Amino acid sequence: VTFSSQDNTLGLLYEELMSMFDKADNKKQNGIRMFWLGNQKVSAYRSATLGTKAIILSTDKGKIELSKGEIKRLFNK
Repeated sequence: VTFSSQDNTLGLLYEELMSMFDKADNKKQNGIRMFWLGNQKVSAYRSATLGTKAIILSTDKGKIELSKGEIKRLFNK
């Protein structure tokens, strides 16, 4: 997925992904978030794997599972 960081897109993406680990916030959003990054539609949802706290980012080209720590490292936080 390629996108520009214009208008703090990168910061907003980080906040959106991290908010998915908040159970109360996730219930309000029905557990699934869909948004556009560049020209690619992305969906994000909590992993169904038992015992893990991770989210799955999915596009029409594939998907990846990321833990909270992996997201922090990816965004250098």
